[in-house]
Amino acid sequence: MAQSEGFRQITIQSGQTDSEEVGVPGGYDMVGVLAPATLPETVNVKVAEMTGGTYRVLQSGGTDIVITAGKAITFTQMPFTTFRLVATAGVGADRVFQVVMKRR
Repeated sequence: MAQSEGFRQITIQSGQTDSEEVGVPGGYDMVGVLAPATLPETVNVKVAEMTGGTYRVLQSGGTDIVITAGKAITFTQMPFTTFRLVATAGVGADRVFQVVMKRR
């Protein structure tokens, strides 16, 4: 059974497009992101192989992963060491997301 190991909040600041980087420590293989109730912007997940690396839009089955208002997404078998959330345009207000990481 999985146990919660890590929790944090990340923010896309008002007028900006990118959240801060979120490092995924070794051994964490499940990551969940919960979106705020108000999220009119389109927000994608971008991943990189290392902190400060080149970020690429995460896809599943050839479709970009998009986070929508009041919804949650999960990554199982997380092979990337860092990710961030990126809006396609500057957000109208601070957008705060909850991140939960677990080990199996």
